[in-house]
This record gives sequence, structure tokens and C-alpha cells, in this order.
Amino acid sequence: MSQQKIFNDPIHGYIEMPPLCVEIINTPQFQRLRYIKQLGGGYFVYPGASHNRFEHSIGVCHLAGKLIKMLKEHQPDLGIDDKDALCVQIAGLCHDLGHGPFSHVFEMFMREAGKQWEHEEQSVKMFEALLEEKTKETTETRTIEKLMRDVYSFTHDDFEFIKALIKGKQSPPGPTTNRHTEALVKVYEALIQTIDAEDVRKDTGCGIKLKDLEEIKQLIRNSEPLPRDDTTNQGGGANVSHPTKPEQTEALVKIFQTLMQMRGVQGQMEEHGSTKDTLKRMIELIGTIKPCDNVEKCERQNSEDKAGTRSDKPFLYEIVANKRTGIDVDKMDYLSRDCHHLGMKCNFDHERYMMFARVCDDQICMRDKEAKNMYELFHARHSVHSSAYQHPVKKLVEQMIVDALLEAERAGFQIPGTGKQITEAVEDEKSYLHLTDDVLQEIVQVSLKGSPSKGSQSADSPSKPSDLSEAETLIKRIQTRQLYQCLGTKTFSVFNRKTHKGDLKSNIPGFLKELKKLLKEHAEEDNSKLKSSNFDVLCFSLDYGKKEKDPIDSLGFYKKTKPDKMIHLNREEAAAY
Repeated sequence: MSQQKIFNDPIHGYIEMPPLCVEIINTPQFQRLRYIKQLGGGYFVYPGASHNRFEHSIGVCHLAGKLIKMLKEHQPDLGIDDKDALCVQIAGLCHDLGHGPFSHVFEMFMREAGKQWEHEEQSVKMFEALLEEKTKETTETRTIEKLMRDVYSFTHDDFEFIKALIKGKQSPPGPTTNRHTEALVKVYEALIQTIDAEDVRKDTGCGIKLKDLEEIKQLIRNSEPLPRDDTTNQGGGANVSHPTKPEQTEALVKIFQTLMQMRGVQGQMEEHGSTKDTLKRMIELIGTIKPCDNVEKCERQNSEDKAGTRSDKPFLYEIVANKRTGIDVDKMDYLSRDCHHLGMKCNFDHERYMMFARVCDDQICMRDKEAKNMYELFHARHSVHSSAYQHPVKKLVEQMIVDALLEAERAGFQIPGTGKQITEAVEDEKSYLHLTDDVLQEIVQVSLKGSPSKGSQSADSPSKPSDLSEAETLIKRIQTRQLYQCLGTKTFSVFNRKTHKGDLKSNIPGFLKELKKLLKEHAEEDNSKLKSSNFDVLCFSLDYGKKEKDPIDSLGFYKKTKPDKMIHLNREEAAAY
């Protein structure tokens, strides 16, 4: 088995990589990331932006391990074990295995090619293929998966947990350690013991059975933790898929409303440090149950969602890819790394974040005084988007890359050594290994070789399409800086990408008519060949990660005097720090 290795990283300094992670790094699936540019077309604008997904993934693995180590040391009662830590590190290491040529540019290409595809799902496929690779051990031959099972005692659930982290799933429904939620369950149990199911049926006018009352208890227990008082609530309850009919869902709400009106509810809730407002939010939660016509299918889906989960440690889902707040080690690494290679400054201090991170009510929270540092994270994201990620020339280059790939796909180009076209390669993990940024040069080389005679192609030789000239021309234009031209820009205060882009594209014919008229008046060249397909509309939006919302609203904080109680800061309170 590989030994622990130390990497000298320009961002994080010396990085210690566990032996199992070293084995994963040495697989073809991971080594492929050396040939995928992190910033896509950014390298054509910023000469320093030559870094790849390879080093970024190692950085995410390092930060994931560092954060989970801090949480384990500061809060041993969380029950984080070594396998939890290793699973999270592996997820960080493998979260970008599925990226295609030029990173997010490939997602643009797949959309325009009419394919439904996400790099997260592809990452899971590549991870599964990686598990079948042989280790570099000299004493015996076994796969990565067998090594993980034999030496590290990994189970099916552990592998499923890693895949869930790679996909960026939110913490699953399941038993929670939240004391307040358990208190609600106890109150509810006391209430249903004092009532008669027949009385409830009369009050609600529904055919409800006693077991339906039990379902409410399970829903409470399986929901997201609720805050202790109304001032700390920022929304939240789980959107639960449940095998009920619509009328049963309505009945459950009515039952709970009946319980609220019963004598003694307010007093019992106050004994557990809650208020009647919490019960109102419980009603809202019950109302979010999604009725399922196919009960068997719904129960099977719920079972699959819970397979391999760490439902007793939901905070683990917030480390690599945090869909709830957008604050995760993936973002911390790429902002630090991208700014370094772009020659920009990033004021967010991820080291300080690690020091003050703490789990409260099953969520990773931050000290209240660190609000400014958290704003720096989102400000850095906004800044690098406006200056680099959405740079006009970068966007033009990327559109040209997409157009070149589309032309190659139409011409029947096949990736050398695979016998697969570009859109077909995503379905075959072995073929996908050959799909990297080198695809542009491969298109040019195949085009230069010309078309083969019929029957001359073998299974192992690349396809030589009849006409790759359009794709070749576009690629050479990129290389010689004969780029598409930006004719103008427009800023919208409120922007809907889908509707606005459609509206703008529909105006192209009218715009073209006016343009031809102007060119005819002021230019000697013949512009009659201009057509709508010569023009396109590129749209993007700039925000702080939560669209029109303040990203800090979704982040929990804690005070020095009450380190285990999660609070939320409003804008004024955050500004005070």
C-alpha cells in the first residue's frame, strides 16, 4: 500500500496526504484532472491561470481533512470517527472527477448539444470506475475498493455516503440529535396519550386512525432541527416525500391544529423552552409533505435516500459542498487558488474560519464576531466573477470552444482510441478518460489527416470525418486571436437568464436588418452574407451566491457565552461586528 505523502502546495504550503488518498491520486481517473483547466477559457486571457482541476482537488481534500480535524478536537462529543474523516476527505478529492474539457465549458457544450448532463453525476460514475482500478501494492493485486474494504473496513454505506457528498446532497432526513426536536416529540407523545382517536376523527372530519397520529411524531423527528424561539427562525423544515394521499396530508394538518387548541399545550411547550409559534411552524412543516400516488415507489425512494447516510451527523454534508449556505471547502480552495493564479487579492481567511467553526443544532456555525470575514468570502466570489470568471473575452473564447466542439460533433468526430463521439464518451468511463482539453488539438490533427477511404477504419483508430474544416477554423482562430467580437452589452437590474436570453435572441433578426442597413450606408464591403446564425447572446448574472438574498442570512452563528446555541444575525447585527 502507498505511504503517506507530503505535497508542497503554493496555496496551503505542506500538505499531508493519507495513504488511501495517495492510492486514489495514482489512478488514471484522477490523473486525468492534470489536463483539465480550472478556469476553462480563462487561460486565454490570464497567462497565470494555467492551474488544473488536479491541484484544486488535492487542496479541497486537504481543507476537508483540516476542518473535520478541528471539529473533532473542539467538540469530541460530536462522535466524529476516523472513517467519517476519511470519507469526507475522499469526497473532497474526487468531487471534480467528472469535469469535462475546459471545466464548465463542457457543460455549456452538452446543453447546446441537447444533452442532459451534470458533472456531479459524472464524478460519481468516474469514482465508481476508480474503485475498480488496481492498487500500486507490490505484495498483492487488489482493487481500490477491496483495499478500502479489507484495510479500512469500508462498507456499502460508506461508499454511498461518499457518493452523496460528491453529488452535493443536503443532509438527509433521519433521526436528529437536536435536543429541542426531541423535546417536541416528548410533548407530542404526552398530548396524543390524553386524547381519543375517535374524538379527533370527529373534530377533523377525516378518516384518521391512531397510526396517523404516530406519523406526525415521526415527521417531527425526521425534520430539520427547528430553532428554539421565533427570533432565530430563518425558515426551514424539510420538504418531505411521504407515502400519503392529499386528503391524508390535510388531515394531519387538521389533527395538529386540534392539538394546538387543546388545554395545556402552551404550558407544556414553555416547559421545554419553546413557544406556540414553534407549533405553528410544525403545521407548516406537515403541510410540505409531498403526496405520493405510488406508495411502494415512494417508500423505496425514501429508503434509497437514507442508504449510506450519516443522518446522526448531518453537519458532515456541509464540509465539501454546502448547498444550504454556500460556505464549503471547495469554494475556499478555488477562490484562494484562482485569485493566486489570476494575480488578484482574496481577503477571506479560511484559516480563521477553521478556528472558529463549531457545530450547533447539527449545523456548522461561526462566531458572531466573524461575520465580516464571512462577508469577505462572498465579496471575493463576487469580485472574481465580475473581473475574471465573466470576463468578456473569456466568455467569447469559451463560446468559440463550444462552437468548435459542436461542429466536430456534427461532422462525426470520434475521440482517438475510443470509437466514441464526444457526447457518447460521457456514457463510457474508459472513453471519458481520453476526453480532456487536448480534444481541440485532436480535432485539428484528425482534420489535417483528411478523410479515410471506406472500410479503412479499424476499431482502434480514430474517426476521420469527411469535413472538420469548420471546427478546425474556429480552433485556429482562437489560437491566432481572431476572436468573436462583442457588439455591445446591457445591464439589467433584475435578470431572468432563461426568459431574457430568449427575448434577446428573438430580436436578432430585427437587429440584423438594421445592421445591414447601416453597413450599406457606411461600408464598401458586401455584407449580404450576414445571417442570424452569425450572432449570439451571452448572458450571465452577478450576485453573492444566493441570488437576491443576503448569503449570511442562511448561516448560523453562536456567541462566546453560549457556544452551543445557534443564532442568526440580521444585517444590522452583522454590520456591528
